[in-house]
Amino acid sequence: MEKIEFFDELTGETILFELVDYAVIDGHKYLLVADEEDNATILKEIIDDGDEITYELVEDDNEFQKAALTLMESDEYDIEI
Repeated sequence: MEKIEFFDELTGETILFELVDYAVIDGHKYLLVADEEDNATILKEIIDDGDEITYELVEDDNEFQKAALTLMESDEYDIEI
């Protein structure tokens, strides 16, 4: 599986996530990722003007719900919110 390094600016630590799945919603790519303890979260892919890709946590509740519901449609894994 693909690995993604996420730098948490608040704590200053780098977290290694494993990509579980992704979905494109309203033109934005959302990634379902899990850390080494199998705690899952959803990251939003951000592409800046220089085509550099970064990821941010989805903090808006409505946006998170929409992404989670879309990702829950898969039969390959179970998501609990």
